Amino acid sequence: MSSEAKGCYPQPRHVADLTGGLMRAFLRVAIVPALILTLAPSADAGLCTKRSGKVVFRQGECKARESPLDLAAFVPQGAKGDAGAPGRAQPRLRAVDANGQQLPGILNEFGELLYVLGSHVFGIPLYTDAFGPGVAAFDAIDCTGPPLLFANDDAFYLKGYVDGTTAYYADGLFMTRVIQSIRFGSTALECTGTGRTYDAAAGYCCSNGTTSILAVAASAVDLSGFVPPFRVEVDE
Repeated sequence: MSSEAKGCYPQPRHVADLTGGLMRAFLRVAIVPALILTLAPSADAGLCTKRSGKVVFRQGECKARESPLDLAAFVPQGAKGDAGAPGRAQPRLRAVDANGQQLPGILNEFGELLYVLGSHVFGIPLYTDAFGPGVAAFDAIDCTGPPLLFANDDAFYLKGYVDGTTAYYADGLFMTRVIQSIRFGSTALECTGTGRTYDAAAGYCCSNGTTSILAVAASAVDLSGFVPPFRVEVDE
C-alpha cells in the first residue's frame, strides 16, 4: 500500500474529537485572556469630549480638539457634616503626697518623677515612702562637699540626686573634673571593699577613688514640703 493511500485513512472518531477539544480549549485559555488584557483600560485611560459634545473613551490622552471629561464635576457635593466629639487626651500619671498635694512633675515608665523646675527637668526615683537616691561625685574624699552630677548626653533629661529632703539638679556647664569619691544608692551587702563606707540611715555607699569624669555643678531644691507616703493618680 502506498504512502498516499495510507494518508487517506480517516482518523478514528475519538481521536478527532480529542484533537478538536484540545484546540478549542487552547483558544479559550490563550486568546481570551489576551483579548481581556488588550481591552482593559490602562492607568491613563479616560473619557474625552469632542467639539460636537460626543463623549469617547481613549486609552491615552485626548486627541486634538478634544477635552478631558472630569466625572467628579457631575457628582453633587454633600452638605458638611457636624463636627465630631473631641478625642480623649492621653492620660498621664502624677504623684501626690499624703496631704493630696501634687508633686511638681509627671511619672515616667521607669517610676521616676520628672521634676519640672522652670526650664530645668530632671529625674528623681520615687518610692511610696521616700524620694529615691541617685549618684553624685565629689571633689573631696568621703563624699563631702557640694555634689557634682554626671553628664548623660544620650538622654532627654538628666538624673537628679537626692540627699534627705534636698534634691540636686544640673545647673551649669559640663567640664572634665578630677573627683575623689562617688556616692550612690546601695545596700550594706553591696557596699564592701577597700575605700567604701556605708550610710545605713540614708541608704548610700561612698566609694573613695581618684578618677576623671565629665561633670557639672548642682543646684538644690527643697523637698521637705512633700510628705510621704506617696501615691499615683491618673491625670485625665
